[in-house]
Amino acid sequence: MWPILLDHFTSLTEAVTLTFELTVTDDDGSKGKDSIDVLVKPLPIPAIVNISEQAVSLNRWEDQIQLSVTSVTDAQGNTINNADITWESNNTAIASVDNGLIKSGKQGDATITVTATNEYGSATGEAVISVKLQRNSACKIPSKPNRGSVAAATTYTEVESNTRSQGFIRSYSIDLNHDGKDDMFWIDTFFNLNTLEQPSTPYIWLSQGDGNFTNATDTYLPDGLTTADMPRQLFSADIDGDNDTDYVVLQTGYDPGGLLGLDCGNVECPGAPNLLITMGDDGKLRDTAPTSFTPYDTNGFTHAGGIADVDCDGDIDILEGQLPNELASAPNRLQINNGNGKFTADENAFPAMFTNIGFYGGAFCDLDADGDPDVYAGKNGVYEGAGAADIIFTNDGFGKFRLLSGKRFDESRLGADNQLPADTRCFDFDGDGLNDILKPNETSDLQVAFELLHNNGDMTFTDVTDAMLQNTPPIQGGYRPFIVDLNNDSWPDILAPGSGDYLRIYWNNGSGFTEFRFPPETAIGTRGASVTYGDFDGDNDIDIHISRSEYKSILLKAN
Repeated sequence: MWPILLDHFTSLTEAVTLTFELTVTDDDGSKGKDSIDVLVKPLPIPAIVNISEQAVSLNRWEDQIQLSVTSVTDAQGNTINNADITWESNNTAIASVDNGLIKSGKQGDATITVTATNEYGSATGEAVISVKLQRNSACKIPSKPNRGSVAAATTYTEVESNTRSQGFIRSYSIDLNHDGKDDMFWIDTFFNLNTLEQPSTPYIWLSQGDGNFTNATDTYLPDGLTTADMPRQLFSADIDGDNDTDYVVLQTGYDPGGLLGLDCGNVECPGAPNLLITMGDDGKLRDTAPTSFTPYDTNGFTHAGGIADVDCDGDIDILEGQLPNELASAPNRLQINNGNGKFTADENAFPAMFTNIGFYGGAFCDLDADGDPDVYAGKNGVYEGAGAADIIFTNDGFGKFRLLSGKRFDESRLGADNQLPADTRCFDFDGDGLNDILKPNETSDLQVAFELLHNNGDMTFTDVTDAMLQNTPPIQGGYRPFIVDLNNDSWPDILAPGSGDYLRIYWNNGSGFTEFRFPPETAIGTRGASVTYGDFDGDNDIDIHISRSEYKSILLKAN
């Protein structure tokens, strides 16, 4: 007689054979003996869950790996094919899991529990996830700032200055002649509403300490700057490694948008080259970009960018962030310094999509406190739509960047018509060791309100504007905020020029900012003013110089 197989025998843990003795009665009533073997199998209860990886090490910030269940077996090693699989992380901040896709969030350890379930029972397996900070050991991790008490706000004395400008300027202060007083390098751009021309003229102003300055342009810039054309941002650093000060000037070229309400979609905006102004051995400044940049683009509409040591090799690299149009079509570029001021664009530093994204605002900024600069790209919500999200590219410490997915914060402060985030700034306003973001969020009708975004430490941000930076929007235009410690208490303040109303300072009070607007009687609010800050009188505090195209310039000397 063949064995009989019985499944679903609930009390067994392994298969057994049972022999049953039978009494058989024939048709004639005679009886005999027989036996039958019964093979009894246990229920197919999951006992062991095998996962493709039992231990996984991931780098920080959205590294991911797909895990799978390779098999589910019962206690005897028999495969179970009809189990339901669920995944769960015991610490979603470190590592989240979705159907076996593990994605890292920040540093630390997490345990992923995998459960296999059928109608008879369940079993679990575990994978240990370790998320570590990938970094270049040559990058110096910044220390948390040691900030003391907040000082009182600085007061100022208004002094007339003899400088003159025709339009608005991009400027930088530095002690060029080494006399203990900061001087000014600026590029003045005048927009002629009648001819629609916008000549840009460089100036070097040497401070005399009393509000007056000497025009030393011919001395320091004997060759002029023939390619100066609507500078957008100006940075200062030792670019070529010879221990003196050089300048990087990022330019848009012709741009009537702010004055005429036009944009480069309905007028011709051919762009302009960026400038690399280096100090020669003779003490003269010259534009060396044509021979220093490879490639050297002359048709870039460079609206944002910056300078930083992206690969932690000790020299300054340059990001050219474009806002392209039909004529100004140069792509975004990361120019890598070879150590002596010669640059070659790294075409593989960013994902392919980086090449043509529009940089309306942006900044190099170490957002994850690992010692290398990441890139924050402010998107143009007015032209691209209210859903346009800003972008973060995170640096691996070797100058290679990747895109972080998803929105980093809600873009909702100014409603649907927000986000012309020109002149985005990066700074640690609250002293927690993490860099935060300040955005001058301009609407299409030129109303500006600052947006302060607090860094949560996991590459996400919280809008804390209403709680920590209540501010009155300027009447028209509030570009280019400066981050500077104006009262020397180690807490960074915000100096905010306005092109349509009064100069403001947002004093850092240790738990946010307090707005101060210079009163109208100071005449500081005259339209067309441009601001430069520095120690112009050599007394070790920060003064504020204001140039005004139609009026006399003034110097606010810190008391």
